[in-house]
Amino acid sequence: MNRVLLLSIFLLSLFSCIDRKSDLDPAEEIIQKWKQDYQINDFSFLFVVPNAGCDGCITSAEAFVVDNLSSIQNGRIIFTSFSSKKALKLKLGEDIYTHKKVFIDELNIFQSPSLQSFYPYILYMENDFIKSRQEVSPDSPQTLDSLLHFIYD
Repeated sequence: MNRVLLLSIFLLSLFSCIDRKSDLDPAEEIIQKWKQDYQINDFSFLFVVPNAGCDGCITSAEAFVVDNLSSIQNGRIIFTSFSSKKALKLKLGEDIYTHKKVFIDELNIFQSPSLQSFYPYILYMENDFIKSRQEVSPDSPQTLDSLLHFIYD
C-alpha cells in the first residue's frame, strides 16, 4: 500500500514538472507576447515592413501604406529594423508615424529569427494563429494587390 502511494506521488510530481509545449509556433508566441505587452487589440493581418532589405520592395510597401492606411480597419502596420526614428518619421510623415494602426518596432521584435525577412511580409491571422504568410518580393508582385482586396472585402 505504501509503495503504491509513494509511486503515485512520484509519478504525479514527475508529470507535473514536465514543461508542456505550447500549441503556438515561435512566431505566434512572439506575436502573442507583443499583443499583451503593447495591449494590441484584435486584427486579421499584420503588414511588417523592414527598413533593410529589398529597396524596391520596401519602397512599394511604404507607398502602399501611404495610399491605403486610412482604409485599414482590421490590421496593423509594423515598421521594424530601422536605424533612426527621426529618419523614419521624416520618410513616412507625422500622420503615418503616429497613426493608431502603425506600430514602430523600436526593439526589433519582428526581426526575431522566426519572423525575420529580407522582404516586407503580411501575416494573415485567425484566432491568434498565423493562417498564412506572404512576402512582398520581386517573385510575388501580386501580394500587395491581394492585401488590397483583403482590406476592401
